[in-house]
Amino acid sequence: MKKKHKEKEIKFKTLYNKNWRAIEKLCESNDPLIVAGVIMAQALKLYKTALSDDDFERMMQAILDSRTEIRPLTGPTLH
Repeated sequence: MKKKHKEKEIKFKTLYNKNWRAIEKLCESNDPLIVAGVIMAQALKLYKTALSDDDFERMMQAILDSRTEIRPLTGPTLH
């Protein structure tokens, strides 16, 4: 079981980093707020498609509840 968890963690980190590089590139020639809005809308559509209605509502509540834990990026400003 631990091996499977480790494989998922590696896949997650790989995809996260690949996606982040694409986002940085998009922000070079687009307003970062527009890029963020597009990504957020697409993520919500994925959640809505993949989750049951109850699980989707729980996910939305978890996102709302964690809003004070989100920290800004450190380093250069994207806009």
